[in-house]
Amino acid sequence: IVDIIRDLHPEAAAFESLFYATNVQSALTLSHVRGVSMFAAAEANLPVFEYSPLEVKSAVTGYGRAEKNQVQQMVRALLKL
Repeated sequence: IVDIIRDLHPEAAAFESLFYATNVQSALTLSHVRGVSMFAAAEANLPVFEYSPLEVKSAVTGYGRAEKNQVQQMVRALLKL
């Protein structure tokens, strides 16, 4: 993560807000990854933003309850991939 920040020089870091997880092991792993990533962003003096999945889907597709494949398709179109 530190290498990516150093190499790509992002202007900010964005994270998905936490959600209620039924799988404790997955939630714990995700929390560790988020913590390390947020720490790396803070160490690089990047502003950190947090968005809910609904906010991201709404911004990308125009519909907050969009399916994953709809989000994927729009991201490809927006990034010209």
